[in-house]
Amino acid sequence: MLENGADDCLHRPASDPLIIAHVKALLKRVHALPPKELRFDGLRLSLAEHVVELDGKTVALSPREFDLLYYLARNPNLALSRMQILNRAWDSGYAGDERTVDSHIKSLRAKLGWFGKHIITVRGVGYKFLWSAAQERPA
Repeated sequence: MLENGADDCLHRPASDPLIIAHVKALLKRVHALPPKELRFDGLRLSLAEHVVELDGKTVALSPREFDLLYYLARNPNLALSRMQILNRAWDSGYAGDERTVDSHIKSLRAKLGWFGKHIITVRGVGYKFLWSAAQERPA
């Protein structure tokens, strides 16, 4: 088994807690478990609470806007195509137009105020959540 490319194996019989521990360890290795909270300067996104706070104040987002922002924030500085965004932030079975992403981005930027400038358009591709730890909020 290990000769065929596997990097781990369990021998039978294996207890349920042992199997669960192995699966969690594998998922952490591939970053499959999303972080429960993301923080960027004055922005806090909590996956567990499904809440976005900007400068300590709750920002009212629709579930779709939250998923969109969370997906962008989990992939900072990566140019993401509209199709990638639809496949990840929307249900994979979504059959609508890619341009729906544009209208959600516009709404999201407006709701985020000054922080909306971190969501930039990448011409001919899609969008990017631009972030650098050295960035400062406007005066």
